[in-house]
Amino acid sequence: MKTAYWLDGIKSLRDALQQAHSAGDMPRELLPLLHDAAEALRYNGHAAQAVDLLNVEKSLGVEKYITYKLDWARQKTLALFECHTAEGMAEGEEIAAYYALRPYLFPDIKAMGFFLFIHCLVALRCQDPQRLAYPLEMLSKTEAGALDCYLQRVIQQAGGLARLLSLLPSIGMGSKLCMGIAWSGQALGGYGAPAAIFCRCLHILLALSSRLSRMLASNQRALLPCRGTSSPLPRKRLPILITRAMGGIGDIMMMTPGLRALAKLHPQREIHIALPKAFHSLLENNPYVRVKDIHADPFYREDYAALYNLTECPAARVESASLPRVRANRIEIFAKAMGVKKKKLRKIGTRPVYVVSAEEKAWAENFFREHGLEPGSCLAVQPYAADSYKAYPDMEKLTLELAANKPVLLFHSAPIDGFEHERIFKIVGFSLRQSIALLSLCERLISVDSAFVHVAAAFDLPTTALFGPTDGGVFTRYYPACTLAGGNEKVDCGACWRNQRVVCAKTLRIGSGCLEDIHLIH
Repeated sequence: MKTAYWLDGIKSLRDALQQAHSAGDMPRELLPLLHDAAEALRYNGHAAQAVDLLNVEKSLGVEKYITYKLDWARQKTLALFECHTAEGMAEGEEIAAYYALRPYLFPDIKAMGFFLFIHCLVALRCQDPQRLAYPLEMLSKTEAGALDCYLQRVIQQAGGLARLLSLLPSIGMGSKLCMGIAWSGQALGGYGAPAAIFCRCLHILLALSSRLSRMLASNQRALLPCRGTSSPLPRKRLPILITRAMGGIGDIMMMTPGLRALAKLHPQREIHIALPKAFHSLLENNPYVRVKDIHADPFYREDYAALYNLTECPAARVESASLPRVRANRIEIFAKAMGVKKKKLRKIGTRPVYVVSAEEKAWAENFFREHGLEPGSCLAVQPYAADSYKAYPDMEKLTLELAANKPVLLFHSAPIDGFEHERIFKIVGFSLRQSIALLSLCERLISVDSAFVHVAAAFDLPTTALFGPTDGGVFTRYYPACTLAGGNEKVDCGACWRNQRVVCAKTLRIGSGCLEDIHLIH
């Protein structure tokens, strides 16, 4: 009876979420709740209901958030296997194979271990050395194999190290060494915990050295799987690949100076950037890059001279290592991660790149005419950031005061409540490129710490940016037309570089005291 009650409860939750949210607008904070519910269903023998719940979650937009999407894929693979059907097993193996061959989809390579493990087991069952080689190499030479002893489990499943190596005579010495150390830890376990712990720690140390080498050496081409056949292009003309499995818009705009520098430094090579489809429009008409779909297009080692993997976000690494005194600008960080030195970057140019087409400019000019507006005479306002801790609480009052003097274009990705004034025009329901075309014709942008600050810099559009928890001076170092309005001095604290999960030290709330104390209203 109790089981029926909680099954009904989960079904009601699923139906309520479906009814309340369309694709992509469900709060991301609800996603871990759905994952826990799916896991509870699977543990208690209701795998089919778990699969159903996870299918609903996909329709609600889990793919927008890469970390949650990877956990979703893991949960669905396990739930499909628990269904004990041929169709479920085949689909689960397909999901595992998809992620096992795409290391550039993982912000943390450790999370790849589960998919590599499943793919290895399938290859062992099929006795397919070609399919086994790449995932086993990744388990051996990265920290993915150390998590949950995935590498040791594969060796055990193969019948021991000697048996496994006999299946893969061509595997490299580095992989053999890592496998030998990992398997020795298991063998020494019978001689006491200290010996086993020593070998386990040695294996983890080797895995961490692999991570360190990825951080120090920008080119990560060795992470890509091999196709087995050479590229038709000569080696000196092989393109360079940059991968980024997540947004946001601001980060991608801050990558564009590095992409331009890379193209100018390697004029004989194409520069390919692989992004989710949702962000392709940002680089439309960009003359320096060719955009690829990171989820649909396959990428192989033989086809590229270099891989610069920005999914393992270099900006997050640098900023978290130097908190709270962050001094490195993201334009510099991304360029360095692409192998472009700061001196070269500054010489070639640090301004973001965005190209408004002639058709888009004509459309924007027509919009202005239809609404009785003059290009260059309107203010643009971006009132909201993706995270609420960056919100300026008086933004509506400020916008209404601005509208008393000049027309205002108010930009947001979803319907906006309030902000009612005859001279406020809500730019909602337009494509991203249409919105940016309108922005390019405005006189000035007033924005919280969000994407349009970086887009406006591509046009040298005068901007007033409201920064607080993050250091606007660092973020806008290369935006000469940007003026900062911050409240840090008034609350006697510097930029704390916190995130949505860390409360403000002054307010003990999500809202930021430094932003609440900005007084721009007359």
